[in-house]
Amino acid sequence: MRPMTRQPHALAAALIAGVACFAGCVSDEKSARPLAEQPAWVRPTNLILNVEQPEDRNSDGYDDTIFVTVYVFDADFREQSIRVDCSYVFMLVDADGATAMEWNVPPEVVNAGYRLEAPGPMLRLRLTIPQERAMVLGGRPYTLLARLLTAQGQTIESSGGTSFTLRQKGR
Repeated sequence: MRPMTRQPHALAAALIAGVACFAGCVSDEKSARPLAEQPAWVRPTNLILNVEQPEDRNSDGYDDTIFVTVYVFDADFREQSIRVDCSYVFMLVDADGATAMEWNVPPEVVNAGYRLEAPGPMLRLRLTIPQERAMVLGGRPYTLLARLLTAQGQTIESSGGTSFTLRQKGR
């Protein structure tokens, strides 16, 4: 039979080894990679929209606000999304392809709206539907599309769009 004094030391050694192993695991984790410096030669080639379900921000029963996050990519610079000095046109298109609403976002609003996230620069915007239009548009499906317009005259269309139904009272 072993003396009782050795067991607590063995238990302590096992605990210390476990903590050391756990600490080693935590310290070996890599943090998110730093963003690369955006080269001067990048050009927008792809525009991706992430659209949230529209919201009723004024509590009148009609969806009146669309939050959209925009990512722009260059096909030759694959490290991350890119920042572009540009303006945007967003179109709310109905099931027949007709434009029901349009928003023009000027360069100064675009430049002020950029944020840095893990995929790179992104733009988050809030598109507001006036109350009288929200009442008319509510209850039907729509798709949000975008067009990026550079200062040099280049135009990039969003690849696909995001579809949703604008909710209205009682539906």
